[in-house]
This record gives sequence, structure tokens and C-alpha cells, in this order.
Amino acid sequence: MASIQQHDEWLNPTRDLLLQWGEHLRSINGEGLGYSSKASHLVEHGVQQIIPEDELADKVDRVLCKVKMMNSDVFAVLKLYYYLEHSERSISETLQQSRAKCRDMRLTGEVMVATIINQDETIQS
Repeated sequence: MASIQQHDEWLNPTRDLLLQWGEHLRSINGEGLGYSSKASHLVEHGVQQIIPEDELADKVDRVLCKVKMMNSDVFAVLKLYYYLEHSERSISETLQQSRAKCRDMRLTGEVMVATIINQDETIQS
């Protein structure tokens, strides 16, 4: 059985991609000058470019559209967390769900995004 650390390591690239996607959307909507607190760890680890290329942002948008079609509540959590930068507390209040439920939905969404991306890459290979 895989450990929580192994799951986190597997999901970290997806989380980074979602952080970049959120930064990109905020930058094109005229919001968010500079880096958010959630994306600042990327800068600290030497990532030079936080905002992904439009093509990459479009790919993430397409993946998230699939997530939304499969589970609109999970999509809502991802949008609130990564794009609108809501805290877990704020998300739970907005959706009128427990923090644990919202955290589970965020994890579910991250796994869905990672799985869809991996399937798309496998199909294109």
C-alpha cells in the first residue's frame, strides 16, 4: 500500500500545474499582481516561470472541463482553491460542507486531473 508521502509526490506536479493555471487566469483577468502565497513556494524552488504558456493553460482548461462534467462539486472546489485562492475554511463555508469533505473533494479533483493528463499523454504517445 502506498504511503501518503508517495501520493503527495505523485500529485505534486499536478498541484504545481493547477497553481500555474490559477496564476495564469488571474493574470489575464487583470487580478493578482505578483505571486500568490500558494505559488511562492515554486519561486523558492527555482521555478522561473509561474504563468504557463497559453497552450498549457488551454490544456488544463480542457482537463478541468472534463472534471466539471464528471463532478461539478469537485470542479467547484478546485476553482475556488486554485483560481480564486480561497482557504479550506472559506470553501467549506461557501459550499456549506465540512472542511474534511472539501479537502477530500480537492484531493479527488487533483487525482482526477492527474489521471486525465496521464491518460491523454498515453493516448498521444
